[in-house]
Amino acid sequence: SYGGTGRSGIHVEFSALSFYFRSYGDLTADELDAVCAFLHGRVIAQERTQLYQLKTCFKAFRSVAYRNCSLCMDDLEESRSQALKELLRDYFDKRRNLDLSKHYQEEELDEEEELNKCK
Repeated sequence: SYGGTGRSGIHVEFSALSFYFRSYGDLTADELDAVCAFLHGRVIAQERTQLYQLKTCFKAFRSVAYRNCSLCMDDLEESRSQALKELLRDYFDKRRNLDLSKHYQEEELDEEEELNKCK
């Protein structure tokens, strides 16, 4: 029973590399296909969301990182620390949005366009 206000009679559990669902009652072949298509779409959206989140974290850390640890051994640069805090706060605020896969697709297209310009 995902998302909606009522119970669908279908119970879905996600685990490490697979998911299990149990249906109460007999489903027709078309109904089973519809359930499988829905679950596949949900898995793809979740995968894209997590990839987007991973890339966002990577970009946040890279944007405040030093090229070499010797550059930051003596002094603490407060501006980088503050910038990282803001980036992480923004990340966790956006993370509440369950489906960021659209952002990931847009970003992926932008990257492809950028690569094509370089060719």
